[in-house]
Amino acid sequence: MNLIWKSIFMAGFALLGLPHIVGAASNPQGDINPEVWYLNTVVIINGQKLQGPVPSKSKLCFAPEADKEDLKCFLSNHSNITNWTSTNITFVPPKNAPPSGVVVLIHPYYKEECAIVRGIRRNCETKLLQENYVIGYYKAHPHIATVIDTIEGKETHFFEAGKIYDIQGYRFGDTGRGIMFDNWMLDMTDIIRWTPDSILILPSKIPENVSALRVHNGSGLGNTWEVLKPDSSLIKVRTKTRGSVTLQASASTTINSLVSVATGSKVTLRIFKDIDSDHAYFAAIDWGKKEGIVGGYSDGTFRPDKEVNRAEFLKMILEAKSDFDLSQPYNGGSFSDVEFSSWYAPYVSYAASQNIIEGYGDNTFRPEQAVTVAEGLKMAYRVFGIPTVDPEGSQWYDRYIEHAQDHIILFNNTIGVHSGLTRQDVVWIIWKLLSD
Repeated sequence: MNLIWKSIFMAGFALLGLPHIVGAASNPQGDINPEVWYLNTVVIINGQKLQGPVPSKSKLCFAPEADKEDLKCFLSNHSNITNWTSTNITFVPPKNAPPSGVVVLIHPYYKEECAIVRGIRRNCETKLLQENYVIGYYKAHPHIATVIDTIEGKETHFFEAGKIYDIQGYRFGDTGRGIMFDNWMLDMTDIIRWTPDSILILPSKIPENVSALRVHNGSGLGNTWEVLKPDSSLIKVRTKTRGSVTLQASASTTINSLVSVATGSKVTLRIFKDIDSDHAYFAAIDWGKKEGIVGGYSDGTFRPDKEVNRAEFLKMILEAKSDFDLSQPYNGGSFSDVEFSSWYAPYVSYAASQNIIEGYGDNTFRPEQAVTVAEGLKMAYRVFGIPTVDPEGSQWYDRYIEHAQDHIILFNNTIGVHSGLTRQDVVWIIWKLLSD
């Protein structure tokens, strides 16, 4: 599909008959300020020619201002978009929108191209092209959803120097800009990891009598997370049993076995023996572990590069969905290679009844076969009910691949459609689909 970019934010675009904004506002406040987005802000765009010549294929996209090619796009039937006509678009911006960026409309259109031979049109071919229009700019403020004490393993509003905290939320950006305790900024060397939805900190000091924690993502300070003053100098530390022991902070040192301290000031969080905070898939695997979607092996490893078979993949995505019913009896005749006594039979039975899986032409499911990128995306999209559009003249999997590439569902967009998915690939896909 050919891409044609047109920036139409400047005056004069209306005379050209191009899509343009007449006015915009954020609800429910009604402020005439479309550029500032907080969590769950409803944005209303009023304009002309906003829909495009092929409305079902038009896309509303967001991208960093510095890299307009890094698009995150929604079709008009996405749940975040409540209205899309030629004169109005009403939507809730995605939680993982870049801290600051551009709003882009993608308008696909069909064009017939022919070879002219002696004045006669020959070998005509209809192509699907698209034009990209930058229609505005925005700032998305960060939002803290929770703060986790990594030793206690639960939400906290208390902060102590020398302990590790996981600040979780939205729109933090890709690089650290600042953590504020009231008007005091945390030393940047105390930040272990910074991702768009998780910031890991190890404060070397905490000022006295602070009352608020806020994140700065480069566009502005986000919401306020209340900071409470500890009632005493006692620290409660989780033990291997369900109980806890209380230690005097002045006389005892707590050790987190999942944190390794290297020479110098660098601190690395390790969630499995082979997965630490430097791992490319760390954020997804860390999320999957906390949500109970993935676990490790008895030796404490995660084995991220291990391929996942079709039965394992089906179990993982169904359990991530959580609201599925395995109580129905298994129909042993559904697939010739799925035994009633197998551990995966209930998952296969449910998935078949919900049209999530169809199997192969020889009436087999091939549970032990490695799941491919194409197969995995199809199953996952059906489980989570994510709508897709079939591109013209496409393979059966193109609708899923196109959506995955547009929404950064795959860690690596160059991976082959028939390549096998690994454990790290699977948890990444689930993480992205559920957080989209």
